[in-house]
Amino acid sequence: MPAVSEPPSPAVPVAISASPFSLSNSALPEPLKALIAARVGADSALQSPQLEAELADGTAGPSIQALKLQLIEIIALGNTWKTKVVGRKITPEEDARACFVQAWAMGRVGEYDGTTPEELPGKLENSLSLYAEAGRLLNLPPPPQ
Repeated sequence: MPAVSEPPSPAVPVAISASPFSLSNSALPEPLKALIAARVGADSALQSPQLEAELADGTAGPSIQALKLQLIEIIALGNTWKTKVVGRKITPEEDARACFVQAWAMGRVGEYDGTTPEELPGKLENSLSLYAEAGRLLNLPPPPQ
């Protein structure tokens, strides 16, 4: 008979946006797994040599366009994933993971979507508020001011 694992205590760090395919994420609801997988894919795209070459050339080529669409998709998934969870309650840790992933995408999308310098602080504020919400859901102390 397999051992039943205990939920992590608030003092244990959470791999908040770890791969949805890892063993610790096997019980996550499918819409959250999709959100996390989209983030892992976008993070990989950020590391691609094609993107680095386009950035070095200063061209908005296909890698930049694809990354922009991935980030926009993550933000959209972050807004709707809870509505797709059926038959179970969403835990604060799951909600925090989603907030973290969406905040990450909001913080990055302005680099690739044509956001003007005047608009960037507003996007970053939205991102920071989601990071703060993730921390609140995990009962973490607020960051220093």
